[in-house]
Amino acid sequence: MFYTTDNNLLTDAPNEYLFLSPSPNQLVGDAYQTDYQIVIGKMNDGPAERIKYIVLNSLAPSQRQNAPSIYGHAAASGAQAVAAAFYAIPGVPEDFSAQGPATILFDDLGNRLPDPDVRAVPQLVAADGVDTSFFGGSDPDGDGFPNFFGTSAAAPDAAAVGALVLQEAGGSGSLAPRTLYKTLQQTASALRIPAQPWVATATAGTASLRMNGDWTRWDRDFTLSVAKEAKHSVVAVAFDTSVPGLVWNPDPNRFSIGSSSDPTYKDIYIVTGTATGAPSSFLTMYFTPGLFTAGNQLTFGLSVYNPLEGSAEENGSRLQGTLVSVTLDNGDTYQSTIKSTADVSHGAFTGYGLVNADKAVFP
Repeated sequence: MFYTTDNNLLTDAPNEYLFLSPSPNQLVGDAYQTDYQIVIGKMNDGPAERIKYIVLNSLAPSQRQNAPSIYGHAAASGAQAVAAAFYAIPGVPEDFSAQGPATILFDDLGNRLPDPDVRAVPQLVAADGVDTSFFGGSDPDGDGFPNFFGTSAAAPDAAAVGALVLQEAGGSGSLAPRTLYKTLQQTASALRIPAQPWVATATAGTASLRMNGDWTRWDRDFTLSVAKEAKHSVVAVAFDTSVPGLVWNPDPNRFSIGSSSDPTYKDIYIVTGTATGAPSSFLTMYFTPGLFTAGNQLTFGLSVYNPLEGSAEENGSRLQGTLVSVTLDNGDTYQSTIKSTADVSHGAFTGYGLVNADKAVFP
């Protein structure tokens, strides 16, 4: 339930809410799944020309994903926004780490700026998922200590490196904030990731794959299509994620389908995991012959993740190098590898890169 004493509808101030629980009658595999339609309307014919909404502390997908989402104090002009990367996989930002830039339209008094102030955030990346002795959640590294994830964990790591830089420079007040920030930025290790990390594609024979989301468990993150000119139906599609070092969820009940012109859920048989039920890098989808044919399209979802961390790092670009094998009903087999967009070293997810304590303290 949502309740507030503020009359936001009268004042046109932003609304901040809400909690939505799954509907008990929408069971997909062994998990509940629900789509909600949220309509945002422009009221009272106000001057607003932009709409922005952000889903916090959730992996909830939407039709308006992949837009900048950094706001508030993280976008302050005198601050540094810090993205997160799991310490065991330092070359890839966390899938929940927010995207920049931040566009400021109003001053502190609410007056519209003559020109929008576009701020290039985040500026830095720092480690999360480190051990704590008292706070955290899962224990993916299995050392008995809880691991603290999130940009809330990465920010103090970056601050700690900043404190070491200050100490080496002579202590508190020895460096202006701008100089300290510049030191951290210029000594950071650049992270090369795709400019659009949620996009990945592959084409093998007459079948094509596209990912255009960042939540592989969602039932429409993967899209498989058969070309309209295809003369044979697809009977199997296999994925080998050994090269990117990812594994698939071994529970076949977690496989879900969003939309399909044909085949349906009952026409697909999947094989994943090892004989002992452990996760593996192989997923094969078998189709009833003659159903997945020319012009048909299928969307599906299943977690694929780095075993060092668990079910995260799910952007499409993480599957780069995955081998896709397509088998047709006449026995012909085609192979291709998943590719993503061109890499950039300074982008909307990583800024100048991963803070480097050695170089920052002893440049």
